[in-house]
Amino acid sequence: PRPIDPLVPDDFKQRYAKAALILEDAPEMSGVLSRRILIDLLRDYANRNEYKLEDQINKFIDDPAYPSGLKDNLHHLREIGNFGAHTKENKSTGDVVEIGVEEAAWTLEVIDGLFDYFIVGPEKNRLRREAWEKKRGPQSSPAKKTP
Repeated sequence: PRPIDPLVPDDFKQRYAKAALILEDAPEMSGVLSRRILIDLLRDYANRNEYKLEDQINKFIDDPAYPSGLKDNLHHLREIGNFGAHTKENKSTGDVVEIGVEEAAWTLEVIDGLFDYFIVGPEKNRLRREAWEKKRGPQSSPAKKTP
């Protein structure tokens, strides 16, 4: 099984585990499950409420607030999803492009990055700040100067 951070909410962990479990035997179905996770991640953490994943990704990519690496990966995953859902041919060779284990595994890796960006990183930072606040104790306000 692929490791998943314990800070990721259970509903995401369960679906991620299923997608990872079937990765080798059914990469297309793993990709479908992964795209469902992407839909929910973008809705819940990036406020993308568009109906189609492709539209969610387009709006996410257009938002300058997000790191370019995440946006670049989502651009490619959008394309992989389109190839997985519809029969497409390589324009140079005419061969049908099949989505395999590599592409489905990459989708899970991009989800790992989104989990880290949206959930794990912020929660670890919150816990660190909370631990520091507890360690340092209450701080007194600076003395007010009276005129």
